[in-house]
Amino acid sequence: MRLFKRSMFDIMIIAYLTLTAASFGVMVLFINYSITSLLARERKDSMLSQAQLITVQYVKGYFEGDTTNFQLSKDLAAIQDVLGAEIWVADSSGQFVACSSDRVIGSKDLPLNFEAFSPKINQYQSFSTTGRFYKLFDHNTLSIGIPIINDNTYIGYIIFHSSLEDITGIEDSIQRVVLLAFLVVLLIVLLFLYHFSNKILTPIEKINKVAYDYSNGKFEKKIDIDINNEIGQLAHSLNDMADELQKVEDYRKNFISNVSHDFRSPLTSINGYLTAIQDGTIPPEKQSHYIDVVLNETKRLTKLTQGLIDLNDFNSNVLIVKKSKFDITEVIKNAVDTFEGTASKKNVHISPDIPKEALYVYADKDKISQVVNNLLDNAIKFSNPNTTIFVTALKTDHSKVKVSVKDKGVGISKEHQKHIWERFYKADSSRGRDKVGSGLGLSIVKEILKAHGEDITLISEKGHGSEFIFTLPMPASESKKGR
Repeated sequence: MRLFKRSMFDIMIIAYLTLTAASFGVMVLFINYSITSLLARERKDSMLSQAQLITVQYVKGYFEGDTTNFQLSKDLAAIQDVLGAEIWVADSSGQFVACSSDRVIGSKDLPLNFEAFSPKINQYQSFSTTGRFYKLFDHNTLSIGIPIINDNTYIGYIIFHSSLEDITGIEDSIQRVVLLAFLVVLLIVLLFLYHFSNKILTPIEKINKVAYDYSNGKFEKKIDIDINNEIGQLAHSLNDMADELQKVEDYRKNFISNVSHDFRSPLTSINGYLTAIQDGTIPPEKQSHYIDVVLNETKRLTKLTQGLIDLNDFNSNVLIVKKSKFDITEVIKNAVDTFEGTASKKNVHISPDIPKEALYVYADKDKISQVVNNLLDNAIKFSNPNTTIFVTALKTDHSKVKVSVKDKGVGISKEHQKHIWERFYKADSSRGRDKVGSGLGLSIVKEILKAHGEDITLISEKGHGSEFIFTLPMPASESKKGR
């Protein structure tokens, strides 16, 4: 479980740090470029203005013969001390005649003609460039050149060199400020991740741990998370799922137990009687009777197996309901005739209270017959001797037919009523031989009516009998007649 948390937490830290570092890196590059460009542009504009002013006030005097190149160099040196810019002056041939420093004039290693720096320099056009100006400087410099024009005649060239170290210093200051901001944001991000880990990853770890227990069948554990967000809703949903899975698991165990019991009992009887017949324990004259008992037990197994098959079809969503128009009173009469003998053995009378004329419904006739038979069989099993079972069918005010099977039997207590639709559930745990059953009849009834879009209702009280009521839709033509 810890590996899960560390893995997510590490991924999040790496992702956040990478994103934050990349964002600040891009921001630093953008700020540096913007500010450097702005300062360089302002520096260039200022240098152009200064070059033009110096040309008018000092340089033209040299070309007009009013001053010497020595004096001009001296004046340019004084200006360099004030402006911090190195100034070179060349005549019309490109020969340097004055310089604010001895970098050009007086150096044997440097050319005396500025065109020698590069053949690309055009002395009749202005230029500006940044760098070390052909390696003459040991730091970045902004260099500009302006031709000197007098009476529309080219007489010389002036070049300004201004160091960009101060701009570099500004860049360094900006980087320090941005780095400080980055560290502050990084701290905030780490605090956020710590908070996120406690609020998000810790609950996820709990969910993962309990989900692992669920996968091993430990549904009794619950996720103790009480937060009002999506994770809290997930925890609540998983707890609900665990409750449902626990019910399914309990049902599965009960299902296997009940199936085993209901199959074992008739199989034990069949095995016992057949063994007794085989080894002669049962004399020949009584064998016919016990063979009938064995046949009844096999019928019981067949009925149980068919019930399981039916319920499996219902749950597999492959139940095909073939609806048609038929007379429900005919179905009830047939069911009464079928169970008349069984009822007589218990001294129970079946009284059909149905209309004399046909009462048509629109449903699956075979499956509704199964519903009526199951309800009637159930009523006979739990009816007291010398009582009457009432089977009624009548129209309602909602274009439907209501069918009721009511007995005067043992009834069903309130605590058992909500369970009677469950498979293999037997409210009467003390059933005798006359009350044998699979516990599937009412489950089948419920599923058949559900497939028809109908429901069934139970009205019962312990010791006062039970009444099962369900409805079926009338055909469209019959429904219109009854209006």
